Amino acid sequence: MTTLKDWPVIAGQIERRPVMSSHVEFAEQYGNLRAGRPVVLTGVPIPPTCAERLTDEGLRRSLGDTMLPVMVAAGGQFATGKGPWDPSKFRILEMTFSEYLDRLHGRRPDPILAQGERCYIYQSPPERLGPLLEDLPMSPLIPPDACVVNRYAWIGEGTITVAHYDTEENFLLQLRGKKRVLLFSPADHDYLYFNRNGTVHDRHTRVDFTKVDEQQFPDFRKARAYETVLEPGDMLYIPVCWLHHIETVTFGVSVNTWWMTPELLKIHQAFDTLCGEIDAGVRREVQHMCLQVMRDRIMNPINP
Repeated sequence: MTTLKDWPVIAGQIERRPVMSSHVEFAEQYGNLRAGRPVVLTGVPIPPTCAERLTDEGLRRSLGDTMLPVMVAAGGQFATGKGPWDPSKFRILEMTFSEYLDRLHGRRPDPILAQGERCYIYQSPPERLGPLLEDLPMSPLIPPDACVVNRYAWIGEGTITVAHYDTEENFLLQLRGKKRVLLFSPADHDYLYFNRNGTVHDRHTRVDFTKVDEQQFPDFRKARAYETVLEPGDMLYIPVCWLHHIETVTFGVSVNTWWMTPELLKIHQAFDTLCGEIDAGVRREVQHMCLQVMRDRIMNPINP
């Protein structure tokens, strides 16, 4: 066994550049299906009122007594999606935000969490967080004709989001703290050992990045990871179908936005039309076929 930090797959750092103001410039250089490539856009402005609410005092003042669902995961490794969840690995608890912070930082005896479990405010719609993010605008780099799918907040420390890919474009904006991110191109999907097609988590890799099993996953060595550490004001563009593994390095708050260009939306709509009301298992298989077509159109590693 070896950890990913010791594994010879880190091919380089993700490009970093100051954020641009034009969605046209962004689309031409990064955000399109044929030439989509990740980039960290630095210097994204965070409204001062929002920044004030992200301090420890501001968080407790804004959210202290708010009841929130909190995800608990064994080993601090969190899968994505809507479930169903394996009850031996994941569970949802309701607690106030102040209780969550105290539990996160070990300020109270905790009979709820077992040894090795971590808790995470995970994929929370911003409207559930009261005033915390109410004046954080949508990124102007999302094209005006795009379809915004979802926007979620993530608040935690010491967690890992298990490596997976999404079927939408993704902006991940870091508001507080640091996150380490590893990205893998769709060109390397054959080396990433996804769960079986048609299962709930078939866009997740079976490789445990904290202790890579070289015997079970020998071709993982062929995959190339691109790395970055996000700090406040950094926004990472994760193109559709790029696998991403995310670690919260320090206590942090981030917001991600999933969106689709008209071209990508047409692919999703074609899938919905094709599948109709067919059996759920068959639907997942057909979806996988559609995603394969999508990946075939965007298999462009950063440095071919």
